[in-house]
Amino acid sequence: MFVVAQGVVMFAAAGSFAWPGGWAFLVLIGASTLAVSLWLARYDPALLATRLEPFYKSPQPAWDRVLMIMISVLWFVWLGLMGLDAVRFGWSSVSWPWQILGGCGLVAGFFVAYLVFRVNSFAAIVVTIQHQRAHEVVSSGPYRLVRHPLYTGTIPIFVGVPLLLGSLYGLLILVIVMPMIVVRCVLEERVLQEGLSGYDAYARRVRYRLIPGVW
Repeated sequence: MFVVAQGVVMFAAAGSFAWPGGWAFLVLIGASTLAVSLWLARYDPALLATRLEPFYKSPQPAWDRVLMIMISVLWFVWLGLMGLDAVRFGWSSVSWPWQILGGCGLVAGFFVAYLVFRVNSFAAIVVTIQHQRAHEVVSSGPYRLVRHPLYTGTIPIFVGVPLLLGSLYGLLILVIVMPMIVVRCVLEERVLQEGLSGYDAYARRVRYRLIPGVW
């Protein structure tokens, strides 16, 4: 349903089905989502169930609820604007080698998510301490490099999708979404420090939140 909804928004904005990049995006994001979901269904159904819960019904801080709503709305507005740019009005264009590179970025982001899910059964879609599941600190896999690798994986997605769709203006999303990711990292860590035993020691050991050697 999520993939179909994205397709409706994109092609309605584009005003044409003759958009190879748009179809490639739907195939890649659909296949990647399905692959990760099937893996979770087999190896970690509890995490899959947690991530499929509607975020507005889950226990979470008010600030996280607001951020999730903003990000959800922004995602669909972004896809619509790229349809206007790349197809309907042709404000910008991207050569096919860069479009292929963009597709690789999208897949890379999902691969990072897979690496996270392999080691962290508590990677819920909302910020919450999962006491009922004996929530504990995870420090293996990509968590040895940064404290929020799932957010790190969104960076190649937000860079890759505009390239794949052929919209240079779509890259402007980084000006909005990166500050939102930074804010969520900082606020989420406050929740983890207050409610998750051992997180302070982990944070002292792994210095970087998002990008190794940078922040």
